[in-house]
Parts: sequence; structure tokens; C-alpha cells
Amino acid sequence: MINNKKELKEWLRYERNRYCINHSFLSIFLHLAGSEKHIIWAFQRRLRISEYYHNTHKPIRECISHLLLNHYRNKYGLRIGLNVCNKGLRIKHLGSILINGNARIGKDVTLHIHTAIVAKGNSDEVPIIGHRCVIGVGATIVGGIRLADGVRVGANALVCKDELHEDVTIVGNPARPIV
Repeated sequence: MINNKKELKEWLRYERNRYCINHSFLSIFLHLAGSEKHIIWAFQRRLRISEYYHNTHKPIRECISHLLLNHYRNKYGLRIGLNVCNKGLRIKHLGSILINGNARIGKDVTLHIHTAIVAKGNSDEVPIIGHRCVIGVGATIVGGIRLADGVRVGANALVCKDELHEDVTIVGNPARPIV
């Protein structure tokens, strides 16, 4: 959680480096031209700023920031709640991403397009994803499961069971480790 201005700047610097975005003239031009990477970065930057205002109890700034964040959420289908993802989140492509607001996602996680990390049915249990995980295109992670650090979820996989072994790849429906 981002609890002060110093942490906010540190998180933004760290995540901007994961997108390989600098403060050059070319970078500003690409942002204005609507580059996919720069749009994703603008969303993620707004997400982190909204988290900062929420965590530091600044209601007026939080409200304004939340309105700006909702613009990105509605336009691009990026539904990620506040304080869900730890430092180092990386979204690979623009497109729908749905993450339950109670889920917990570790550091340096990479998400691809059309992923869902959600509760199961009427249950309140949500996934907990470790550090350095990669969630593939179209993957769905359902229910109160845990994924260990470094797990890679294949494209269109349906994960409905825990994977507690680190640094493995799981694929299929239902997802199983590759041997």
C-alpha cells in the first residue's frame, strides 16, 4: 500500500521503468498520439495516485482522481480495484481485465489481455497471487485459490485449484502443471 508521497514516487518510478517509458520528447509525443503502452501507463499512474489519495485520507482529491480513473476503466475495460496489486504491476495490452476488489496480487506480476481474477459464484473467497507471476491471454482465475511465486498461467487457462509449487507453468481447463 502506498502510504506517503515518497512511496508514491518510488512506485511510479519503478513501474514506469517496467514499461520502459522515460521523460523524453518522443515519449511525450507517443503519449499524445495514443500509443498503447502510454495509455496503459496513464491508467496505471492514475490508479496509483488514486490509491495514494485513498490511503492518506484526502477525500476531495480522491474523488477527483477516482473520476479520472473511471474514465480509463470505462473506456478501456480495465477493472482493477484500489490496493489490489502490489508494486510492479505490468499490463501487456489494452483490453478487458477484471480483478475482484478483494483479490491480492504480489509484486512484479504481468497481466495479459482478457484476464479475469474473480470470486466463485456466491462465495466471497478470492484468489491470492504470488510475486513474479504471469497471467496469460484469456486466463481466468476463480475462487479462493493461491498461486505461488513465479507461476505462469497459460493462455485461456481456467485456474480453480491451488498451485503451491513455485516457478511452474500451468495450462488447460482445468489448469494443470506442465510436466
